Amino acid sequence: MTGLIAGGKSTTARRLAGWGGLHLDADAIAAEITRQPAVASEIDRRLGGNLIGDDGQLDRPAVAAAVFGEDGASVRRLRTLESIVHPRVRQTMLNHLRESEDAFRFAVLDVPLLIQSNWHTACDDIVCVLCDRATIQRRIEQRGWTTDQYDRRTNRQTELSIKLLAATLTIDTTDAPTADQRLQNWFQRRIKDLPTPSPTCQIDCRGWP
Repeated sequence: MTGLIAGGKSTTARRLAGWGGLHLDADAIAAEITRQPAVASEIDRRLGGNLIGDDGQLDRPAVAAAVFGEDGASVRRLRTLESIVHPRVRQTMLNHLRESEDAFRFAVLDVPLLIQSNWHTACDDIVCVLCDRATIQRRIEQRGWTTDQYDRRTNRQTELSIKLLAATLTIDTTDAPTADQRLQNWFQRRIKDLPTPSPTCQIDCRGWP
């Protein structure tokens, strides 16, 4: 899964996985990993301190403010954060994939940086999820983000045009019922091509580290 932030990726991923697949949510895994005291402490130390709240957990708004600025220092802090978190997320996801090979016919990788992190090279299909700006505005307001905060996050991701070029299916969630029907129709055609039982993990087959 790839697409726009607040485009409806996670909802679409859960819907798709509900038809018999393994759903791996990179954001949820990252949140779990950063709750580990040792990881939180490393992030706090390497990003300059003052990022741990009174509850001993990372202050996520403070971390976001530190890494999503427009200056060079913010970019460097974001790269540092990614160097700490991403390898751990990748390894956790690989472990889940290998442990679940015999239990599921397919896996849905809900990875915001799917293309940047090279996960897309291990996938048989790329589903790009988007919606119109008005829908995005409503969703980011529900998250408590400003338009500026949304745009700064978007600017740190692969351009939508590149995601669309990589996609084998595009889903527009502006009209949810239409999006769901399009997803179902595509899946019913695609599931016929999936082997059962599953082959050896595609990530291993293709030499993805």
